[in-house]
Amino acid sequence: MGSRYRRQFSTRKAAEDWDLRTRAGFADGLVVPPTVKAAGPPPPTTLGELLSKTRQRYWQDAKSIKTIDANLKTLIDYMGEDLPLSSVTEDTIEEYTHHLEESGKLTPATINRKLAVLSRSLLYAQRRGWITQKIEIRRKKEGPGRVKFYTEEEILEIVKAFHVDLEMPEYALLFRFLCDTGLRLSEALDLEWEDTTDGRVTVWDHKGAKPGGVPATDKVAAILHKREETVGNLTGPWADMTVNTTRYAMKKLRAHFDKTGADGWLWHTCRHTFCSRLAQAGVPLPAIRDLARHQDINTTIRYSHLSPKDYESAINKLR
Repeated sequence: MGSRYRRQFSTRKAAEDWDLRTRAGFADGLVVPPTVKAAGPPPPTTLGELLSKTRQRYWQDAKSIKTIDANLKTLIDYMGEDLPLSSVTEDTIEEYTHHLEESGKLTPATINRKLAVLSRSLLYAQRRGWITQKIEIRRKKEGPGRVKFYTEEEILEIVKAFHVDLEMPEYALLFRFLCDTGLRLSEALDLEWEDTTDGRVTVWDHKGAKPGGVPATDKVAAILHKREETVGNLTGPWADMTVNTTRYAMKKLRAHFDKTGADGWLWHTCRHTFCSRLAQAGVPLPAIRDLARHQDINTTIRYSHLSPKDYESAINKLR
């Protein structure tokens, strides 16, 4: 008894043509070729491709599609649609979370909703076999929390590690520069030489941040002088660096000290360090807000526990 072959065709004519060829093949003693399953679409290899597939799979008919699209855009604007999926790690997600937090406009609940689109996308990718490792996304607690900052001892150890152990001295300078100016990493990378004149580091409006600047300390001035000797022919002091190269440098640093982004070892922690050191030195919170260009004073209040002298001074006025 012969085998029966069943095959699906897009049109009746295609089916009839195949039937004629098959019958002719049997008559000539030829083997009928097996049915070959058509290859599906290629798996996503970048973050943008994954988000597009996830949107089509889960959200394109959702009532909240406008909010979802806004959250997807925020994610793409920060990470880039061409970011390889292999580069989406817990550390890069921690950096993104800190970026959202620093805007000063988002509640923990809103940040969690923005993280949710990434979480769903990564879960979808894992289930489809596009990625093999489960990536944990730490949600924000619904309430104020204390921030991680580098201690003086850690600062010295990190500078030494970049200079000596990792042989990346330019990143030691960047690290120290960020700790002493409070600039966001993106702001530092965008600096031009004309923004570092008259003893100040000037920052123009950047993603909602208030324009302004910070006086350059002697240490910052020395760093800028060193960079000018090295890359003075470029547009700015850090123009030879990119987001990807700085991520790589931080990854090397964390591996050297056996730390992770979840431990707070991030470039953005330099900004927290700047604000924390000012608070510990007794600088009033409104001044810290202005130097850091916080949109909301509530962002600055996170550092209030570091300046107990302010409270002692206030209570003393009642005595």
